[in-house]
Amino acid sequence: MKVITLQQAMSPDFTRPFPFDILENGDVLQQDFWKGSPLALVGFQADLAVLHVDLFRKDWWKDPQKAVGMYPVFVDSNEHFAVWLLAVETVAVREVIST
Repeated sequence: MKVITLQQAMSPDFTRPFPFDILENGDVLQQDFWKGSPLALVGFQADLAVLHVDLFRKDWWKDPQKAVGMYPVFVDSNEHFAVWLLAVETVAVREVIST
């Protein structure tokens, strides 16, 4: 099973945000930490001032590095959409063994 990790840029207070581990269906792992906010990745937008998904998850999965410099768009467990305000800095793709 492939998992893609998104690491956002450092925040203005010089803290590194917790990374997002994403499955192909968009699910965000570590829900014991996230508790449904975010629940699933929708895609990415290029500009915070323009509320528009520029790169949908399905297209991103084919070329994960396209997300670098973009802002992740998520849906939470209440079906509300939100854009994370820090751009993706790095993307790591790894294969994990499911049990």
